[in-house]
Amino acid sequence: MSANKQQLSKSIINYTKALSNLDYTLCPETFSNAFNQHTITWNNMIEITNKYPTLRGEMHDLFGQIETNKRLYTV
Repeated sequence: MSANKQQLSKSIINYTKALSNLDYTLCPETFSNAFNQHTITWNNMIEITNKYPTLRGEMHDLFGQIETNKRLYTV
């Protein structure tokens, strides 16, 4: 589904689910550990993105929008 039609939290869930299905067994341990932390960090973002259920679009654009318009998105 297009990022412009899907809730931000759902996009993160889909992204991290896809990451968890990748095989990292041939990767260096440091890379695997770092990528695991990357996935955990995105999953932790869901607590924040759930506060903005109407936002749609690419994540980097949305975070910029939230930062620019903090007064509009205060929860």
